[in-house]
Amino acid sequence: MDKKDKISVILPVFNGEKHIENCLESLICQSYDNLEIIIVNDGSTDNSEKCIKKYIDKDKRIVYLKQQNLGTSCARNAGLKICTGKFFCFVDVDDTIYVDYCRDMILYMNNDVDAVVCGVQVSYNGEITREIPILNKVTGEEARRNILEQKYASGFVWNKLFRTSVIRSEKLYFPEGMIYEDLLFCYQYFNYANRIQYIDKVLYHYMRRQGSLCTNYNNPHRMLDLIEIMKIMEKETNMTDLNLKAYIFFLHNQLIRLNNYYIRSDYIDNDVIFKQCAMYIIDRIQTLLLYEEK
Repeated sequence: MDKKDKISVILPVFNGEKHIENCLESLICQSYDNLEIIIVNDGSTDNSEKCIKKYIDKDKRIVYLKQQNLGTSCARNAGLKICTGKFFCFVDVDDTIYVDYCRDMILYMNNDVDAVVCGVQVSYNGEITREIPILNKVTGEEARRNILEQKYASGFVWNKLFRTSVIRSEKLYFPEGMIYEDLLFCYQYFNYANRIQYIDKVLYHYMRRQGSLCTNYNNPHRMLDLIEIMKIMEKETNMTDLNLKAYIFFLHNQLIRLNNYYIRSDYIDNDVIFKQCAMYIIDRIQTLLLYEEK
C-alpha cells in the first residue's frame, strides 16, 4: 500500500437531511486525507441537496452526482462507474465512520489483500452493540462462508474497503431494483478476491432507525427479493462439505428472518407470499440435507 493511494468513498443520499451533516463531517475529518468523496443524490425531495452544496464549498474532494430516484443500488453503481480511487468503500447517510476508518483500513491493503473488513457499532432503539472480528486473513471462499454463517457483518458493504481493479476486471456491480443488494455484492466480490483481511477494530457506526428500508416490513419485495438473491447465491456456491453445511445454516437463518418479516408485517397479501417463500426454503433445506447424506 502506498500512502498516496486514493480511496473513493461512495455516499448514496435519499432524503437524508436529518443525518447528512453528521455523516459528511465524519468523512471530511478523516485522518487519511487522500479521498474522493462521491455523493450521489438519489432524487431527494427534502433539503439534502442544500446541505450537500454547503459541503461542496468547504471541501474540494467532493464529487456530486444527481439522479432521479432509482434506489440505493443504482446510486452506488453510479458512484462506482466514476470513482478514480485505487480502493473504494461505502457509507450510508444515516451512519458515521470513526476518524481513523480510512487510515486503519488501508494499512492492511497489501498486494494479496482485496478487501478489508472492520468491526461495527450498531445503535438501535437506544441500545448499542458491537461486532468485532478476530484479526485474521482468509481466502475468498472462507469469507463467503462467513457471510453464510452471518459472522462479522460480512454481508454488508459499509464495513469494508474494496479494491477497484476487482470490480473493473469482473464487471461487478449491484443488482438494481432489489433489496439485499449488499448481500449478493459481497458474496460475488469475495468469489473473485484473493485474500480478505479482518481487523479487530470498530471503525463504523451503523444507525438502525425505525422507518428505514431495513425496518419496513410491509414491502412485499423483501421476501421475494430474498428468495431471488438466495437462488443466485446457491447457483454460485461450490458445494464442498464445509460450504454445504454453511449454506444449510444460512437457509435456516433466512427461514427465521422470513418468519420475522411475516409476523411484523400487516401487508394484506403477505400470507400468500410468505407461504410461497417459506416452502421454497424448506424444500431447499430438505434437498440439500439429502445431498449431504450421500
